[in-house]
Amino acid sequence: MGSWSLCTEEQLYLVTPLVLIVSASYVRTLSAYRTWLWAVLVAVVLFRSALWVHVTRHFFNHDPRAFVPIYYNFHTHCDGLIIGLIISNLWVSRDQISKFRVRPGILVGVGFFLLVILRQLQHEIFGFAGLAFFFGSLVEFGLQQPLRTSIVVRPFSTGDRGCLSECILTTNTSRHG
Repeated sequence: MGSWSLCTEEQLYLVTPLVLIVSASYVRTLSAYRTWLWAVLVAVVLFRSALWVHVTRHFFNHDPRAFVPIYYNFHTHCDGLIIGLIISNLWVSRDQISKFRVRPGILVGVGFFLLVILRQLQHEIFGFAGLAFFFGSLVEFGLQQPLRTSIVVRPFSTGDRGCLSECILTTNTSRHG
């Protein structure tokens, strides 16, 4: 698990800024970046599919031993990072594309549908892409909705059991009257 986490951090902190800086002279608009990011996401999934078929000799073969060396490699598990970059791109360009936004509830429904369908199709290849779509739709949903509640966490002592946390969901009336 440590190598997966390290690869994810390398992608986020080292590779992503370098790619964005180098590609800035070639990709001039946020819309072009978004198109490029979708293409990279599709390419990663196709590459992972080809690698899976190469290793297992069949697209629908389920071999847990083959999953670890394929998915934990640096270049085959960046689905969530790319979806995050797409969401940040949409957020930065929200004023330019506001008329093309999908209703948040529909977006979450589509994300969940993709999660279920992609996982059923071939979970070793598409499962994490489906998770990235679903959680990405939840993040986008959260960005499109006004903040109505907040979670307050207060630690309290329970004697000899140590410290526990009490979570209270409260309505934030200061932002929305």
